Amino acid sequence: MGGLPLLTVFIALLGYALWLALRNWAQADRRTRSLLGAGITAVIVLSCNSWTINGWTLPPIAGVGWLILGVTSSPLLAKSIKQKNMEK
Repeated sequence: MGGLPLLTVFIALLGYALWLALRNWAQADRRTRSLLGAGITAVIVLSCNSWTINGWTLPPIAGVGWLILGVTSSPLLAKSIKQKNMEK
């Protein structure tokens, strides 16, 4: 309902969060990569599915989507991964 300006902001926010998630995935070890990959895949599937239904605007689905995206793109996760890599 917000038009093209709101769509542009939403896609920029989603793209930035996915970029952070992919950066975390690239720095993670083998066991963590599978979990982060599943979260990234879930967000991508939700985004592709939202072309036909109102996935990102339906509150229960959007809440879970933002939670998964927030966990996978967390800066604290990146900090933890870097510390773990430095200890090795």
